[in-house]
Amino acid sequence: MRRFVAVLGLAAAGMLVTSCGADPMIDGDVCPAIGYITVLEVDAGAIPAAAWVQLCDGAVCSPDPGKATGTAEQIGAVERNGVWTFSFHGRAPVETANIRVTDDRGALLDESEHDIDWIHSTARCGGPSTADPVVLTP
Repeated sequence: MRRFVAVLGLAAAGMLVTSCGADPMIDGDVCPAIGYITVLEVDAGAIPAAAWVQLCDGAVCSPDPGKATGTAEQIGAVERNGVWTFSFHGRAPVETANIRVTDDRGALLDESEHDIDWIHSTARCGGPSTADPVVLTP
């Protein structure tokens, strides 16, 4: 039994050393496996009756009014104080956004198209892209 515990201890120590040590096949200049999520903010605060904002990129849209955002959505939506944050999951961010604003009964208040100018990270390992917020006016 002591031999088994000793062998198990040596195996565990070996795994720690090899998992934390430098890999001779890699020069130490690698990027971490981080998946960045790019977001776009849409400020609908100037439209007092706005209850829902939907962003579409062609046929791909954030959830319909009143529908909860699920993890399967390609474009997620979260609202805080009239500012909607749209996140792009596993897809390139939109270049042209069709934005629809509806009231609490689902009536269309505003629909507009916006060209989005993205600033892409120039860091060696990349990062999320950024864009100025879209500010909607009545």
